[in-house]
Amino acid sequence: QPASTLELVGRNGALLTGPYAKRLDPELTDSHRVFNPQYTCIIPILCSTTARSQSDLDRAIKLVQSSMLVVNEVESQMSISDIVNFYMQFPNTSKKDGWIAKANVNGSVKVLFSFWNGDILANAEWIVILDNSVVKYANWYGKYMSKMIT
Repeated sequence: QPASTLELVGRNGALLTGPYAKRLDPELTDSHRVFNPQYTCIIPILCSTTARSQSDLDRAIKLVQSSMLVVNEVESQMSISDIVNFYMQFPNTSKKDGWIAKANVNGSVKVLFSFWNGDILANAEWIVILDNSVVKYANWYGKYMSKMIT
């Protein structure tokens, strides 16, 4: 590696820290480290695709509702639907339009739960990739309503 890179990451990754910096041998404090993040990216369509049907949108909503996501490296112990229902019991919190799905031009689907947070209209948002059944929260409310630890 160039000296400028080694200055930042250290020899054998010694200066790498955080959730993506992993020791090659976790039992050894002086083990070499690797930086191995994994990301799911949705790229724009390169050619025309078939428009999402209402059945696809309904399937995306059901997929979000039944998902138990990992948030901050901890898997939720309840489905998103159960978490949303739990929060809708709080005073000053109520459903507005409820579950809505909208197709994105790249083939993914945005799923929203529309609700009142006091007198503020709020949306919890998730992105669904139907082709491989991936659900990711897309905003703060989506993240907040994706995790319940009991």
